[in-house]
Amino acid sequence: MSLKGKLQRMKNHLSTNAETEQKKSSSPTFTVTNKQTWEENGYQLYESSEGYCFIKKQVYPLDYKLGKYTVHDFINAVQLWQSYHHKHPLSAKGYQDSDLFFFDTESTGLGHGVGNHLFILGHARMINNELVLTQHILPEPGFEVPLYESFLKECNVQALVTYNGKAFDWPLVETKHALIRNEVPKLPSFGHFDLFHACKRLFKHELPSMKLAIIEKDVLDITRGEDVPGYLSGMIYQDFLQRKDPEGMFALALHNERDILSLVALYTHLSFLVHKNVKATASIGFEIGRWEAYEGNREQAILQFEQLAQVDDQWSAQVKYELACQYKKDHDWEKAVALWMVLAERGDKKIKVNVCIELAKYLEHKDKKFEEALIFTNRALDELAKWEAIQIKKRDRLLQELMKRKIRLLKKLS
Repeated sequence: MSLKGKLQRMKNHLSTNAETEQKKSSSPTFTVTNKQTWEENGYQLYESSEGYCFIKKQVYPLDYKLGKYTVHDFINAVQLWQSYHHKHPLSAKGYQDSDLFFFDTESTGLGHGVGNHLFILGHARMINNELVLTQHILPEPGFEVPLYESFLKECNVQALVTYNGKAFDWPLVETKHALIRNEVPKLPSFGHFDLFHACKRLFKHELPSMKLAIIEKDVLDITRGEDVPGYLSGMIYQDFLQRKDPEGMFALALHNERDILSLVALYTHLSFLVHKNVKATASIGFEIGRWEAYEGNREQAILQFEQLAQVDDQWSAQVKYELACQYKKDHDWEKAVALWMVLAERGDKKIKVNVCIELAKYLEHKDKKFEEALIFTNRALDELAKWEAIQIKKRDRLLQELMKRKIRLLKKLS
């Protein structure tokens, strides 16, 4: 062999040894503190070359109670959606119960920046007719790689179910993942059911706040008992980092577990409300109808409003007004006009202004009864003058439109 060849072989050998030594020296060293205490409380150690995390799995049978519901009720809720042939933000049509991934996190703050540490990733899904709840615990910042490795092994599902997760939990997961994206698998693409928005729509007339704790108590009949407030999570985690005593972490994990179980019960309850499997109050029933109308499900909305319109209560006028709007969209003028005539006498100021305008439009353009159209135009002007709560810009716009209509009708009559 030539001298040049020998030197090349020596160079390759030296390079390989140097790389091996460098890899050895860069390998992290870590000590698992209080491992026995974690294991005694049901946590398993997950190790990788980049550190470790703790994982806890819990299994809940079909008859496990989630407030007023059971795990089996959740399965029934998913089945109800399979026969629903309309678009809806909560629809699980085409999904199996095991496709829904109930997800919640615990973090040191409320922001999305790198200084806010995610230290619990919790989730639950149906596996073999049991609800399996899994939690991944970050023992210290810097061990995010094993945390995400263990978490992403569990994410072979179709739909994420969260409570305000679109605005907070999942964006924070994405932010943290971006920092280690070259060392862990990609985040999966999910459908996303954010139950916070559903609650905000349906319960806004019923509850003083949309906090999950209030939803649990007043809607789901869930009583937590002693629990760690979520706003203390950052302080408890910082204390754990300093003292390594996991007692506070166990309490936070219990808080996270209860949040996730409440999500299962809440999705069940919301699904039952939409499918009328549980009785809704007048205000919730009204909002369910408005939701169907907003999604373009006019047939469903009309059925909902027609049922509610049979009851004479404080929501009666608003129900009939929304029902008339749906009749108008279907060009069922006879039914729409009949309701407008009733509401012109019985509605509040806002409804009276709107229905008088609708009647004026109909009488002018459809019936060509200009004199009657002028009567309702004048009535709309009178009611508008009495409507004190209206915004100034909206009042001025309506006033301008009504005066244009009045002038036009006077010309037609003359």
